[in-house]
Amino acid sequence: MRKFICSVCGYVYDEAAGVPEKGVTPGTVWEDLSADFICPVCAASKSVFKPFDIAVPAQTSAVEDVHVENIRELSAGEISVICANLAKGCEKQRFLTEMDAFNKLADYYKSKTVLLM
Repeated sequence: MRKFICSVCGYVYDEAAGVPEKGVTPGTVWEDLSADFICPVCAASKSVFKPFDIAVPAQTSAVEDVHVENIRELSAGEISVICANLAKGCEKQRFLTEMDAFNKLADYYKSKTVLLM
């Protein structure tokens, strides 16, 4: 089964898993999704999804290995800040639909942050 990634927020639709909470049963192939399918995270349209291939290159150089070691997962707070900044950029360019989507993402990730006191 294949996977498709939302180019707006990075959500990955997995055909094997489906999206049961949205009425998409496991095993539903991409072509069988309705044309009005939207990303369950950011509400982007089906047209912004791209095939997701996680193939690893056969050979990597020493320089690439150093960069891979420095990669880390972003926290929910960091993602929230990035989305908020993207929303501001969209607002300046008058991309109001995209601004709203990024603001929703920022709010979602902000709600997932852990506050340390």
